[in-house]
Amino acid sequence: MSTLEFDQEIELSNPNNEDDIKEKCEDNLKIEDKFKIKEKKEEVKETKTLSDFEYNDLEYLEAIETDNRNFFRVYWSILRREHNIIFTFFNWNDFNIFIIKLSKLFFLICTDMTLNVFFFSDESMHNIYVSGGQFNFFDQITQMFFTIMVSQILQIFLNFLTMTDIQYYHIKNLPKEQLNQEKISSVLKTIKCKIIVYFIFTFILFFFYWYAITVFCAVYVNTQKIFIVDSLSSFIMGLLYPFLLYILPTGLRFLSLLATEKKNLEFLYSLSDIIPFF
Repeated sequence: MSTLEFDQEIELSNPNNEDDIKEKCEDNLKIEDKFKIKEKKEEVKETKTLSDFEYNDLEYLEAIETDNRNFFRVYWSILRREHNIIFTFFNWNDFNIFIIKLSKLFFLICTDMTLNVFFFSDESMHNIYVSGGQFNFFDQITQMFFTIMVSQILQIFLNFLTMTDIQYYHIKNLPKEQLNQEKISSVLKTIKCKIIVYFIFTFILFFFYWYAITVFCAVYVNTQKIFIVDSLSSFIMGLLYPFLLYILPTGLRFLSLLATEKKNLEFLYSLSDIIPFF
């Protein structure tokens, strides 16, 4: 019933009671306003967009319904989170602390250098001596491979300590009845504890790195050039291989979401979540 019809009905039934007419008209308008507000809220809810993190974290059936991103956008969303340089300098407003991202990048560079110290074996030293101190990429490739693998395992632990956006989205996705000051304080306390552990852990290792590299360079003076080139090569390889590695999970995810009618490729979708740990 419209407002006009409502007014006419009241006028016919109570022509002399103006106060009742006004009161009922106001009530009717309030009801209509409430319906309009509700419709607007539903429209806002329907048009709300998700971040790449939220898209990548969707369950399979939810992703089929809502994730309409193309292959390149999915691929780029993974690189922005997993590639050290892109994550540090080209991924802004991601609810992670920039100074911690920068310190983690520097720490991983130092980690590569220190691991190269420990992976210098007697055989590699002999090959360097035989070659007259010349760097041979193929002789060092095994050493660089193990350096990258150990560095990546360490990075998983560091991500666990420093990725604050996970807690942000945890709070954001909580039901309203569970969202309270106590819950928020608990999450913030968890973030604070993890960051403290991160700084203590990295400070101790930084001291150990400084000692190991200093001793190595002091003892093997003629190997310093090879050591620097080796460390630089390991770091560059660590920056290049993600561009190839993350094509695989992107392809698996994209293929699994193409089967919108059969909905039988959940295994591929789950498999695509294994490689990007965070």
